[in-house]
Amino acid sequence: MEQTAFESLLTSDGQAVLAAAMELEPAEDRFLVDFKLLCRRYPRELARAALETAILRRKAVTKFGRDADSLYFTRESLEQATAGEVAAYRAARFAGFSTVADLGCSIGGDTIALARRGTGKSFTAGVDMDPLRITMARANVDALGLGAGVGLIRADLASGLPLLLLKANRLPLDINLDRSSF
Repeated sequence: MEQTAFESLLTSDGQAVLAAAMELEPAEDRFLVDFKLLCRRYPRELARAALETAILRRKAVTKFGRDADSLYFTRESLEQATAGEVAAYRAARFAGFSTVADLGCSIGGDTIALARRGTGKSFTAGVDMDPLRITMARANVDALGLGAGVGLIRADLASGLPLLLLKANRLPLDINLDRSSF
Protein backbone atom coordinates (compact mmCIF):
# COMPACT_ATOMS: atom_id res chain seq x y z
CA MET A 1 0.00 0.00 0.00
CA GLU A 2 1.23 3.47 -0.84
CA GLN A 3 1.36 6.30 1.71
CA THR A 4 -1.20 8.41 -0.17
CA ALA A 5 -3.65 5.51 -0.47
CA PHE A 6 -3.36 4.86 3.25
CA GLU A 7 -3.87 8.51 4.12
CA SER A 8 -6.98 8.48 1.91
CA LEU A 9 -8.21 5.43 3.79
CA LEU A 10 -8.11 7.44 7.03
CA THR A 11 -10.54 10.07 5.72
CA SER A 12 -14.29 9.81 6.31
CA ASP A 13 -14.75 8.69 2.69
CA GLY A 14 -11.99 6.13 3.13
CA GLN A 15 -13.60 4.80 6.28
CA ALA A 16 -16.87 4.36 4.38
CA VAL A 17 -15.07 2.31 1.72
CA LEU A 18 -13.34 0.28 4.43
CA ALA A 19 -16.69 -0.42 6.11
CA ALA A 20 -18.09 -1.59 2.76
CA ALA A 21 -15.06 -3.83 2.25
CA MET A 22 -15.40 -5.31 5.74
CA GLU A 23 -19.07 -6.12 5.06
CA LEU A 24 -17.97 -8.30 2.15
CA GLU A 25 -16.03 -10.54 4.58
CA PRO A 26 -13.28 -10.68 1.96
CA ALA A 27 -10.66 -13.36 1.50
CA GLU A 28 -7.59 -13.69 -0.72
CA ASP A 29 -9.28 -16.17 -3.05
CA ARG A 30 -12.12 -13.70 -3.75
CA PHE A 31 -9.96 -10.59 -4.07
CA LEU A 32 -10.69 -9.90 -7.74
CA VAL A 33 -14.44 -10.39 -7.38
CA ASP A 34 -14.63 -8.17 -4.29
CA PHE A 35 -12.31 -5.59 -5.85
CA LYS A 36 -14.48 -5.27 -8.96
CA LEU A 37 -17.55 -4.92 -6.77
CA LEU A 38 -16.00 -2.11 -4.74
CA CYS A 39 -14.67 -0.36 -7.87
CA ARG A 40 -18.24 0.08 -9.10
CA ARG A 41 -18.85 2.50 -6.24
CA TYR A 42 -15.43 3.81 -5.20
CA PRO A 43 -12.11 4.97 -6.72
CA ARG A 44 -9.78 2.06 -7.58
CA GLU A 45 -6.88 2.96 -5.29
CA LEU A 46 -9.16 3.54 -2.34
CA ALA A 47 -11.04 0.31 -3.06
CA ARG A 48 -7.75 -1.59 -3.22
CA ALA A 49 -6.46 -0.10 0.05
CA ALA A 50 -9.75 -0.82 1.81
CA LEU A 51 -9.97 -4.37 0.51
CA GLU A 52 -6.36 -5.16 1.43
CA THR A 53 -6.94 -3.76 4.90
CA ALA A 54 -10.16 -5.75 5.35
CA ILE A 55 -8.44 -8.99 4.31
CA LEU A 56 -5.46 -8.33 6.57
CA ARG A 57 -7.71 -7.49 9.52
CA ARG A 58 -9.39 -10.88 9.17
CA LYS A 59 -5.99 -12.57 9.14
CA ALA A 60 -4.76 -10.47 12.06
CA VAL A 61 -7.37 -11.82 14.47
CA THR A 62 -5.06 -14.72 15.34
CA LYS A 63 -2.33 -12.26 16.41
CA PHE A 64 -4.30 -9.32 17.75
CA GLY A 65 -7.68 -10.71 18.80
CA ARG A 66 -10.54 -8.20 18.79
CA ASP A 67 -8.12 -5.30 18.29
CA ALA A 68 -7.53 -6.51 14.73
CA ASP A 69 -10.82 -4.98 13.56
CA SER A 70 -9.46 -1.50 14.31
CA LEU A 71 -5.85 -1.84 13.18
CA TYR A 72 -3.99 -1.18 9.93
CA PHE A 73 -1.33 -3.38 8.37
CA THR A 74 0.64 -4.10 5.27
CA ARG A 75 1.05 -7.77 4.42
CA GLU A 76 4.69 -7.70 5.44
CA SER A 77 4.10 -5.78 8.67
CA LEU A 78 1.41 -8.23 9.76
CA GLU A 79 3.75 -11.15 9.12
CA GLN A 80 6.49 -9.46 11.15
CA ALA A 81 4.27 -8.20 13.99
CA THR A 82 4.58 -9.68 17.44
CA ALA A 83 1.44 -11.51 18.55
CA GLY A 84 -0.58 -9.49 21.06
CA GLU A 85 -0.20 -12.01 23.89
CA VAL A 86 3.57 -12.16 23.42
CA ALA A 87 3.84 -8.36 23.24
CA ALA A 88 1.76 -8.00 26.42
CA TYR A 89 3.94 -10.55 28.23
CA ARG A 90 7.12 -8.72 27.23
CA ALA A 91 5.63 -5.29 28.02
CA ALA A 92 4.79 -6.40 31.55
CA ARG A 93 8.53 -6.47 32.28
CA PHE A 94 8.54 -2.68 31.91
CA ALA A 95 5.56 -1.97 34.18
CA GLY A 96 7.68 -0.02 36.67
CA PHE A 97 9.11 2.38 34.11
CA SER A 98 7.44 5.70 33.35
CA THR A 99 8.98 6.00 29.88
CA VAL A 100 9.87 3.22 27.46
CA ALA A 101 10.77 3.05 23.77
CA ASP A 102 9.90 0.62 21.01
CA LEU A 103 12.81 0.92 18.59
CA GLY A 104 11.81 -0.29 15.15
CA CYS A 105 8.13 -0.07 16.06
CA SER A 106 6.72 -0.76 12.57
CA ILE A 107 2.90 -0.61 12.76
CA GLY A 108 2.98 -0.40 16.57
CA GLY A 109 2.14 -3.89 17.82
CA ASP A 110 4.66 -3.78 20.67
CA THR A 111 4.08 -0.04 21.10
CA ILE A 112 0.42 -0.78 21.86
CA ALA A 113 1.35 -3.37 24.48
CA LEU A 114 3.91 -1.01 26.04
CA ALA A 115 1.35 1.83 26.14
CA ARG A 116 -1.16 -0.45 27.86
CA ARG A 117 1.30 -1.47 30.55
CA GLY A 118 1.18 1.89 32.26
CA THR A 119 -1.05 3.59 34.75
CA GLY A 120 -2.04 6.51 32.55
CA LYS A 121 1.03 8.46 33.64
CA SER A 122 3.48 6.48 31.54
CA PHE A 123 4.80 7.36 28.12
CA THR A 124 5.83 5.15 25.20
CA ALA A 125 7.98 6.32 22.30
CA GLY A 126 7.93 4.42 19.03
CA VAL A 127 10.66 4.86 16.43
CA ASP A 128 10.69 3.61 12.84
CA MET A 129 12.20 4.87 9.60
CA ASP A 130 9.39 3.78 7.26
CA PRO A 131 6.91 6.65 6.73
CA LEU A 132 3.98 4.34 5.96
CA ARG A 133 4.57 2.17 9.01
CA ILE A 134 4.94 5.13 11.36
CA THR A 135 1.69 6.58 9.95
CA MET A 136 0.01 3.21 10.51
CA ALA A 137 1.41 3.05 14.04
CA ARG A 138 -0.15 6.46 14.78
CA ALA A 139 -3.49 5.33 13.36
CA ASN A 140 -3.31 2.10 15.37
CA VAL A 141 -2.56 3.66 18.75
CA ASP A 142 -5.21 6.30 18.13
CA ALA A 143 -7.79 3.67 17.09
CA LEU A 144 -7.30 1.94 20.43
CA GLY A 145 -7.47 5.16 22.45
CA LEU A 146 -3.80 5.07 23.42
CA GLY A 147 -2.55 8.04 21.41
CA ALA A 148 -2.19 10.48 24.31
CA GLY A 149 0.49 8.33 25.91
CA VAL A 150 2.46 7.59 22.75
CA GLY A 151 4.92 9.68 20.75
CA LEU A 152 6.15 8.46 17.39
CA ILE A 153 9.40 9.41 15.73
CA ARG A 154 10.28 8.76 12.12
CA ALA A 155 14.02 8.26 12.17
CA ASP A 156 16.77 5.94 11.02
CA LEU A 157 18.18 4.34 14.17
CA ALA A 158 21.50 3.84 12.40
CA SER A 159 21.87 7.64 12.49
CA GLY A 160 21.67 7.89 16.27
CA LEU A 161 19.08 7.62 18.98
CA PRO A 162 16.51 10.45 18.62
CA LEU A 163 14.72 9.97 21.96
CA LEU A 164 16.18 13.09 23.52
CA LEU A 165 13.76 15.07 21.36
CA LEU A 166 10.87 13.86 23.50
CA LYS A 167 12.28 15.57 26.63
CA ALA A 168 11.03 15.21 30.16
CA ASN A 169 7.60 16.75 29.55
CA ARG A 170 6.65 13.56 27.69
CA LEU A 171 4.34 15.25 25.24
CA PRO A 172 3.01 12.80 22.64
CA LEU A 173 4.87 14.34 19.77
CA ASP A 174 5.23 12.86 16.33
CA ILE A 175 8.57 13.82 14.84
CA ASN A 176 9.92 13.32 11.33
CA LEU A 177 13.69 13.03 11.24
CA ASP A 178 13.98 12.28 7.55
CA ARG A 179 17.56 13.34 6.85
CA SER A 180 16.67 14.29 3.26
CA SER A 181 14.53 17.16 4.59
CA PHE A 182 17.52 18.95 6.17
